[in-house]
Amino acid sequence: MSKRIIIVLVAFLGLGLLLFIIIVRQNNLKNNQGLLSRLSTSNNPTYPPSTLAQTTLWLEPKPITPDANGKVTISVYINANENQVTGVQLEIAYDPTLLQYESIKGSDLLGGKPVLIKKIDQGRGRITFGVGLGPDPQSAPIQGADEIATLVLRPVSKTVGSTEVKLLPESNITAIGVSGSALTDTKNTTVNLK
Repeated sequence: MSKRIIIVLVAFLGLGLLLFIIIVRQNNLKNNQGLLSRLSTSNNPTYPPSTLAQTTLWLEPKPITPDANGKVTISVYINANENQVTGVQLEIAYDPTLLQYESIKGSDLLGGKPVLIKKIDQGRGRITFGVGLGPDPQSAPIQGADEIATLVLRPVSKTVGSTEVKLLPESNITAIGVSGSALTDTKNTTVNLK
């Protein structure tokens, strides 16, 4: 065989090998893309659509005066609207020079839900009270409107005047399908001291 024929055969062989490699790589890319698209659609869980925050908190009565025993009993209410509330953190402020903390407890609506935090700072006049769904599978989210807690304060002295008890912006509501806090509005109350 002449050198020319050998060179042509080697060139055809090299070209054939190069085409074979290109075709195999193209098929592998198509197969991998199909695999990736199947993985990205078949193994991803589906989540409920995002829900808008719609929950409000308020304090009642408005205004309030100490009862015959000198106690100021304030009810904390929630209206979850369409939200399914899983946790409530109340951040309450009052004037510690005029009022003194006595107690806070969850209502029957919160019955069975564990208290996650209960922190009283009488010096600053701050109360942090938080409850959430417990590990019990029967524990259902809070829905609708109802009383969720009762706060009892007592006047420090026989001062006459008025002072506000406030739900602070740090109050937080968690709800199924809501990103961030579900709390949209709060309403405070005034204590009239006599």
